[in-house]
Amino acid sequence: GQPTRETGPVEVPDLGLMLGSAEQGALVAEVLPGTPAAEAGLRPGDMIVQINGMALDDPARGMEVFRSLGDATQVSVTVERNGQPQVLTLDTSQLQNLGNAGDNRASPEE
Repeated sequence: GQPTRETGPVEVPDLGLMLGSAEQGALVAEVLPGTPAAEAGLRPGDMIVQINGMALDDPARGMEVFRSLGDATQVSVTVERNGQPQVLTLDTSQLQNLGNAGDNRASPEE
């Protein structure tokens, strides 16, 4: 077996999520209340194995995937909880507002 690279926890502040490294994915280390991650039902101890169908093999990859989501308003996250896969849906529609609230002059109604 290869020695596993130890990576420290990775923070995904927009989602209110802290990810730790694990053998087959990114381990949810912390979920901040009132954030998209919490509302989606993510819990500490969940193992994120896929984001939008893209396999996650380490937390840094998770950051890349989250960053590459761009304008997606919903993200499907597959977690393993107690050995059972569960698909959770993250509402990321408000994430864009976090990133560029200043220059977003869009009217409230579409």
